[in-house]
Formats: sequence, C-alpha cells, structure tokens
Amino acid sequence: MQTELQQVLESIADLKTELKTDIKDLETRLETKIEAYKLDTKLFNTKFDYYQQATQWVIIMAFTLILAATAITIFSTVFAFR
Repeated sequence: MQTELQQVLESIADLKTELKTDIKDLETRLETKIEAYKLDTKLFNTKFDYYQQATQWVIIMAFTLILAATAITIFSTVFAFR
C-alpha cells in the first residue's frame, strides 16, 4: 500500500514537472508571437500613416488645381472682354 502511494506521488511530481516545463514553453512561444504581432502592428501603423499623408496631399493638390483652373478661367474671361 505504501509503495503504491509513493508511486502515485512520484507520478504526480513528474506530471507537475512536465506541466511546468510545458507552461514555460508555451509562455516563450506566446511571448515570441506577441512580439511579432507588435512589430507587424507598428509596420501597419507606419504604412497607414504614410497612406493617410499621401491621400491628404493628393486632395490638397486636387483642390489647388481646381482653384488655379477657376482663377485662370475667371481672369482670362474678365481680361479678354476689355
């Protein structure tokens, strides 16, 4: 009876050690994946910022061209009839 109990306790201790090792391995893998996701997120945010800035510049240039074309049309019309 005593030896069976000792065997059960040793098995439990072994399982506990294996479980601790597995948990540490999982923690390491999760930390690695989290760091990779952080880098991917930073890269995405950087790309999105560039895209947003480029879009703003395109809009500014489009309105500037519209304004310039309107001004040229008005000035050429006004000065052509004088």
